[in-house]
Amino acid sequence: SVFHVNSPVFFCATGTLIDHNHTTDSIFKCLASKSAIGRMTSPFYIRYNPLAWLVLYFLFRHRQRILKRFTFYAPNSDFMKENLLNSEISEERIIIVPNIIQLVQHTGHKNEENHPLHIMYGGSYSEMKGVLILLNALKEVHREYRCDFYGSGILKERMDTFVRKNNLIGTVTIN
Repeated sequence: SVFHVNSPVFFCATGTLIDHNHTTDSIFKCLASKSAIGRMTSPFYIRYNPLAWLVLYFLFRHRQRILKRFTFYAPNSDFMKENLLNSEISEERIIIVPNIIQLVQHTGHKNEENHPLHIMYGGSYSEMKGVLILLNALKEVHREYRCDFYGSGILKERMDTFVRKNNLIGTVTIN
């Protein structure tokens, strides 16, 4: 059996793993400090509720047990591969399968340097999806481009503010 790994929920109790792995004590610290659990805002009555922590802890441990049941693993990035290795999955059982499509290979279309670059993002506006990283990267693009974001989520206001503060209005649209 093969498990395609494209989400941090198997490695993080909150489902928003960015730069850490959990020991049992750090799981509870993580749950108390995160403003979101997965794609959902974590209100104070969940963030500071030991019963909710226990439920999330046991769901997390259950997902980790499920993770061990597979023969092969197909993570979509080096980051997910590292998380599998940290979960004691042997490297021989892991093959990275990126979910990026090479447009030239499939369509024959190349984006010429003299044409404006058009970037479209579709998905949730959450930390784990990297929308703020993309916005920061767009500040460094030194050619004509347009970027349209389509989605919803807890970071929408922060993204709108970022676009205004960094003079990206007209090139970046948050829908």
